[in-house]
Amino acid sequence: MISSDSGVLRLRKQYFVLAVVCALGISPASAKQPHCPSFKAYSDLIYLASDDLAPRSSPTPADLSRLEAKAIEIDTGQIKNQLVRMRVDPSRPYLQIIGHISKIHELAASLGTLSPSQIAARLSKSDIHKDLREARAFLDKFCGRAEGSKSGLGKIVAFIREGQLSAASSRASFLQSTIRLGALVAGLLAAIAALVLLNHLYRLFWANMLVRRSCEIPAQLEFSKTTIPGRIDTLGLRGFSFTFTTADGLAMAKTMRENQSVKLVTDAGTSVAKYTRPIKLQGSSAGFRFYSDLTRSALNEALALSVSPVKTQLKRRLQ
Repeated sequence: MISSDSGVLRLRKQYFVLAVVCALGISPASAKQPHCPSFKAYSDLIYLASDDLAPRSSPTPADLSRLEAKAIEIDTGQIKNQLVRMRVDPSRPYLQIIGHISKIHELAASLGTLSPSQIAARLSKSDIHKDLREARAFLDKFCGRAEGSKSGLGKIVAFIREGQLSAASSRASFLQSTIRLGALVAGLLAAIAALVLLNHLYRLFWANMLVRRSCEIPAQLEFSKTTIPGRIDTLGLRGFSFTFTTADGLAMAKTMRENQSVKLVTDAGTSVAKYTRPIKLQGSSAGFRFYSDLTRSALNEALALSVSPVKTQLKRRLQ
């Protein structure tokens, strides 16, 4: 009874293993002789020789003739071209393949004249088994490279590896794109910062060249026998900006023509200028240019009358 149960258990285990193998798409033949379209003729010869020339095997004359014929039919030039297409240095593996084919052909030819006992003795001493193991290792390594022809568990492993490589490649590509984008943004920001800095330096240069200062100096404008009160908001060597502080004065100023001459009167003295920049629609300031540039001493004397701190004026135009 125990023996019967053990037999049933063994039978169930065999069916379970067979079911798993079938689910993975692996058959006994495919496990023994992997599908290798990249080196089909060579693969068929190696796995056929592994069966027929195994230790303690007894190949028939027909088996040996078949091995000879398959060895002769192999196109070694095609194998070399396939290695090149797979981007493998063909020199070493190609010489190994030629050696395997030659040894199988010579051994099969020499065994054809021997008795079964002599064949078994010869095979037990031959080093062909080492060559066949080397050949199978080569096929295991390179078979899937060209077509990716794997089945069952081999497909699953290849899929996982390709997924890992694809994920790593995607991460590397994303990182490179991010770095390039960051470098581009940093370059644009640097260019904008450089332009802003250059513009500021340009304005500062001309503000110092013209000694243009913002201030609040009480003053009056005289033109057409009319006196208009107000204040100087910006003063430089070449001109000034004047703000009108009364509605009547602003209305009178809006009647001025461009280049009309006016007199600027402050406690520091009187200067003659011309009306150069009209009053803005919603504003109360206008720009004027001196007929003769002020001296630095006259400018400093006028700035001393400012009722607010004097600052460098960076605006390019008086208004």
